Order: sequence, then C-alpha cells, then structure tokens
Amino acid sequence: MAFIEFRDVCKTYRMGDVEVRAVDGMSFSIERGELVVIVGPSGAGKTTVLNMLGGMDSCSSGTIELDGQLVSGMGERELTQYRRHDIGFVFQFYNLVQNLTALENVELASQICQDPLPAAEVLDQVEIVFSAVGTPPDEDGSADLKTTLVSAPMLAQIVEQSKASMLAKNPDAQVAPVTKENMSGYEITEHYDSVDKLSDQEFFAAHDGKNTGITVKKSLFYTDYNFDLLFEGSQNGGGAGAFASNITFTYQMTLPSAPSSTNADREEDGGRTLTWNLGKTLVTGESSPIQVSFRIWHTNVIIGAVVLVLILIAVIAFLIWRRRKGSEPDEEPQLLDGPVIDVKAEEKH
Repeated sequence: MAFIEFRDVCKTYRMGDVEVRAVDGMSFSIERGELVVIVGPSGAGKTTVLNMLGGMDSCSSGTIELDGQLVSGMGERELTQYRRHDIGFVFQFYNLVQNLTALENVELASQICQDPLPAAEVLDQVEIVFSAVGTPPDEDGSADLKTTLVSAPMLAQIVEQSKASMLAKNPDAQVAPVTKENMSGYEITEHYDSVDKLSDQEFFAAHDGKNTGITVKKSLFYTDYNFDLLFEGSQNGGGAGAFASNITFTYQMTLPSAPSSTNADREEDGGRTLTWNLGKTLVTGESSPIQVSFRIWHTNVIIGAVVLVLILIAVIAFLIWRRRKGSEPDEEPQLLDGPVIDVKAEEKH
C-alpha cells in the first residue's frame, strides 16, 4: 500500500443553488520519501487537495489514506490529533499571530506538539535576504538593477513569489540561481535603456507627490543625477512582521564618486557605496525614501577637449615661431682677416 493514497476523491462546494466541484474524481498514490509537485492553473483545486490531506477540510466522497490511516473517515477529535502530531503544514499566507514575534509564534506551536525543537534554534536557521543593487548610469543613460532574493528553505515560498512577481513585470529580466551560506535563491538583473525609467517601476511608489523620481541635467562635461524615490511599504507588511529579526532587505548603489548629498543608512568606500535598509517596508509596511545626488563627469569629452586644446596651443606656438623667423634680416657674409693672394699675378711669374 502506498504511503499516501487518494481514491476517487471529490469535493463539492454549494453556493446557493449552484454546486462547484473543486475536486472531481481525483485518484493518485505517493510512496514514502517520494517528492511530488501538484501543478495547475488558479482554481484547479491544488489548495483543496492539500487541505483535505492535511485534515483541514473533508472530502465529499472518496477515500484518503496516509500511512495506513483513513483520514477521510476521521472525526473532529481524531483530525485534531492528526493535525497536531502527524502533519506539518506551510500556509500560503503565513497565518501568523500578528501581535506576536517570530519566536513567540514558534513557541506557541511548540506548546501543542510532541517533542518540539527549541524555538530559538529553529529561528536561527530561518532568514530571508532581499537586496537590490543599482549600477550607476552609463554615458548613454542606461543602467542595470540587480536584485538578490535568498532565504532559508522554510521561507523559500516568499522568494518564489517575489521572483514570479518581478518576472511578470519584466519578462526580459535575467535570472540566475545563487547560494549564500545555508540560503538559496535567485539573482535577477533588469536593464533599463534610461535610468529615469527606474522611477516608473511599481515598487517606487509615486503617491501623494512624495516620489519626484529621477531627474537628469546634462551639460557638455558632466551630467547631474538626483534620485528622490519612495520605496513603497508592503500592503501586507504585517504578514512578514513576525519574522522581523529574520528579514534583511537592502537597496545598494555604487557610484563612480562620492555623492554631494544622500540619506543612505550606510556609506562605504569613501561614500561611493551607499546602502539603504528597507526592511521596515516588509515588516511594518512603512515606506522608505531613497535620496541621493551625484555627478558623473564625461571623461571622454574632457580628454578630447584637453587634447584639442593642447593641439591648438602647439599650432599657435608653431605659427608664432614661423612668423618670428620670417621677420629676422638675413646675415651679411663675414670677411676673413689676413693677406689676400692674387692668384693671377702669381701665374704671370
């Protein structure tokens, strides 16, 4: 017998006079240790299947067995013991107690479990890191935004959802898997033909006129950039609030020279590398401003101008020298002192 077995399982919901079959005659079996992924479009019944297997919902017909236990035949008391001792369930929307910390949420669950692991040790293994790195604009005005999303396995679902959301907004983004200590995730690189288009992205919110965007002022020898962005807080920031001490979310920018002004939380490399801590946007839902002003010198133009000036100086100097040389009088031949010999006279002798 298989470790998990569904036999002709149906689940029907009634909405007034309308019956909706979320699961219709599903049968499958899973062996112990086997890894199985249930795939399907939204509304196909994936969550319903897991809820019935986890004892949080009952099937309308058919049988569900797990390790020899007839789950579909259990009463409420048996289902409570089944959920408490036999099942581990990761909810799609966290289902955390909002006014408790991460440690208190874990400790709450450990009070009803058999042989629970120490809550503090479990939390030490849980971490999620979001970091966004913006490259300075190139001379053509383009720029890249590199976002790193990594987490411990327990929070991998958050990373997957974030990656899917970013790719939905920018399908041309490049994705590469990354590993950091005991965490894994993705590095996503987005290219922008114009750096000012960065301020049009959804995570930089332009509400209440607080996000003036990115302004660019160009001159012959330099371009001035002014970033005045508002990184909008998550609407369901409280969902991650319980994991406040385990979430790292930063935005980092490395400039060719130190900025003239910035509100960065950390400055490194002589002020060239700036880091903003955006964790509160996920934890409390509070928005964070990102402000920096800097100048990029057009080195190619400057070098070309210097070379041109040097060439002009050399040409002018040469012309002046030629002019002076042409105005000087020719020197008369000098006569040598001494006796003059008359050659013809000597021949007559």
